[in-house]
Amino acid sequence: MSHSFQHYLFEPIDSWFFREARSMDSSGTNTLSSLFPPPTKTLLGAIRHHIGEKYNADKGKTWKDLETGELRKIIGYGEDYEGSSFQAQGSWLFYNDQLYFPASACLVKKADNQGYGFFQLKQDEKEKILASDMGNKNFVRCDAGDKPLENYWLSRTGWELVLRGMLPAEAELLAKEDILIGEPRLGIGLENKSTQKGMLYTTEHIRLKDKDNKDIKVYLGVDIGEENKNYLPDSQLIRFGGEARMAEMKKDKNDDQRFSLPEMTLFDESNCDNNEVILVVYLLTPMPVANLEKVINNAQTQIMIDGIQSDIETAIIGKVQRFGGWDMVNHKPSPLRSYLPAGSCWYIRCNPTTAKELLKKQGAYLTRGNEKVQGYGQILIGLNPTISK
Repeated sequence: MSHSFQHYLFEPIDSWFFREARSMDSSGTNTLSSLFPPPTKTLLGAIRHHIGEKYNADKGKTWKDLETGELRKIIGYGEDYEGSSFQAQGSWLFYNDQLYFPASACLVKKADNQGYGFFQLKQDEKEKILASDMGNKNFVRCDAGDKPLENYWLSRTGWELVLRGMLPAEAELLAKEDILIGEPRLGIGLENKSTQKGMLYTTEHIRLKDKDNKDIKVYLGVDIGEENKNYLPDSQLIRFGGEARMAEMKKDKNDDQRFSLPEMTLFDESNCDNNEVILVVYLLTPMPVANLEKVINNAQTQIMIDGIQSDIETAIIGKVQRFGGWDMVNHKPSPLRSYLPAGSCWYIRCNPTTAKELLKKQGAYLTRGNEKVQGYGQILIGLNPTISK
């Protein structure tokens, strides 16, 4: 099913705070850091709230009617989107008139700051196959001194090069330290104008920098169906994230290439070796893991993409993320869940015919149901960098 997304850009008025999953009284540092970009649920909460406000004002309804009313068929109910027309895409960054996605985990920074490179998986190195919990596998390797890229974003233009197995230019990358400033804040719990015992805490807010005098924004795409799109909120100031910080939510009415996913060129069979092709599947958004212990103890050896099953040769997975949130229906914290981070990638082996079909699946999902509706598990598929021309 194709979607017609409406595009929203979020820009801070001052600083932002998106609380990490760690509790205030956990061991270690007593400072709570801020997540960035904000969890998708935070963005969805803002959009869904304002859709509901507009719908209720138009229909003379209240939020008490949500559970059994027609609004549920538009925005869902709490964590349940079944039967709704809602679909989200993102969240990503928007800068210099194009989207920026989390950089692939297969990118490395070369030793002695000599540019960038790839982890490499070569089909002709059979003697380097190693025994593992996935069986005998040919793992990716990098040169001595190379370091994986962490907390980087890559432009749409740069991603199109990666999908073709080519290195992006350094100008196509954004590093976290280049776009964010951390600001420590002190908070207290008050009781009759005095401080509650044990209620002194510190947080670290974030402030987005202007890079090259151009603003950096957070993007989310939303589709609620053609018949309901008049309920989508217009541009306005909103309270956003932890501590009710202010943000400007802009609805961009232009539907153009600025918000489209990276595209992949046609498959060239000259890249084949012994009638085999290695492709790389990249996560564009985090993917929930139902049972992390099971994933660790029982390595995944196959991957299913839109009904096409392929063998996994190896994978590069970033540090698992933990997200929670607030359950607006039951008025309590949502359970913490583990997510594979965006940028993680799987190297898969297939024949040329299957490769052609898979390369048409750009923007497909590895998730279903409520997780897919929220935009989790969206992927891109490209050529193995070591064999592309």
